[in-house]
Amino acid sequence: MARTNLVTFEGLQAPIAFQDAVSLERLAQDIIPSWPREAAPGGAPDAPFARLSPAGNDKWQVDIAADPDGTRIWDDVDALCDLISEMAWQRLRAAPELLCLHCAAVAFGPRLVVFPNARRAGKSTLTMALAHLGLTVFTDDFLPVEIEAEDGRLLGIANGIAPRLRLPLPDGFSEAFQTWVARDPGPANARYKYMTDVPIAEGQRRLPIGAVVVLDRQDSPTAPRLVSASPADVMQVMIRQNFSRDQHAGRILTAVEAVTQTAPLFRLEYSSAEEAADWLARSEKLRDLPEARIAHGVSDELVQSYDRDAAPGQPFDPLAIYARAPGLVETQVEDTFFLADANGQAIHQLNQGSLAIWRILDEPASLDEVVEVMCAAFPQIDPDQIRIDATQCLQLFAQARLIEMAGNRMAASQIDQNAQHSGRG
Repeated sequence: MARTNLVTFEGLQAPIAFQDAVSLERLAQDIIPSWPREAAPGGAPDAPFARLSPAGNDKWQVDIAADPDGTRIWDDVDALCDLISEMAWQRLRAAPELLCLHCAAVAFGPRLVVFPNARRAGKSTLTMALAHLGLTVFTDDFLPVEIEAEDGRLLGIANGIAPRLRLPLPDGFSEAFQTWVARDPGPANARYKYMTDVPIAEGQRRLPIGAVVVLDRQDSPTAPRLVSASPADVMQVMIRQNFSRDQHAGRILTAVEAVTQTAPLFRLEYSSAEEAADWLARSEKLRDLPEARIAHGVSDELVQSYDRDAAPGQPFDPLAIYARAPGLVETQVEDTFFLADANGQAIHQLNQGSLAIWRILDEPASLDEVVEVMCAAFPQIDPDQIRIDATQCLQLFAQARLIEMAGNRMAASQIDQNAQHSGRG
């Protein structure tokens, strides 16, 4: 008879079931040392959101309730990687008022410095190099963010999970660092090693976000330096790396905008993670940091209206009148304009042409009317090309549910009149 132990972590609505998996449960305790939990044998009133059970040959089966057709077979380390990823999303599902950032976050004194996820930029190795120097790691991947009710401060919440290092280590690390990694007792396989003997913030501890550092790792030898980064550039990096199928896109847009508008923004140029970590730990630019704040609350409607399975928008009708859809989240940072649809499925960045059309749609308009205004604004551009581009843009707006029909199709006489007016009769 299978022996099942149900473990419920604080802040999650359902437990994890370890079925005949005592050794895997112990390994999970090593990797997640300070996330408060309760364990109970046998049944529980809530069905588990994840179940781990033996699959033979030192493999484990991972079944996720939210993905009934997605059974996975892994070794012990990869099984826990899979579980931890699902735990992060469960944390947000249980507390939809939280925002989220995909980033590493390290405490520099009383503030958090966040390093947005960027593929092959060296985030995990830089985080570990900072930990090697004694700085406390809040997360190496996923940061829940709480909005302080009284003053709008953005507080990052530690998850109490050991950071994960990708193996093998890149060339260039010192012998001392390599020895430190090798001696850490954390579990490892051919791809990853969890570092359990490093400074890890206690689970649920909170610190204000103080700065954002985008990584720019160079292939050629480059002395570390921090240069100011533009809010628009940082917004693009953070949005590109932060989109999640389990968070309303408007909430992500709101969170990223708040951080980029109130926290110092830097780009770190470097080639060696160890040199960069040492330089960052001593940098005056990361001392006495301000506290990132959000000037306005995040509407609960964004949580209530989120529909991850919303159908695509209706096909574009060139004879219809269109207006902006209700419930959109919009923001402009410098010259860059971002939109999130009301269902929360996507964030869209508008180029100058699509932004011009978007501004025309401040009032309901037909394709012919959009073309007429665009032709008047850009007389140097061929009207035929303007019509082609406007049609494609409106098709994309409709498909993304950014616009909707605002009235009936135009009468044939009006169509003919508009066509003649634009030189098409």
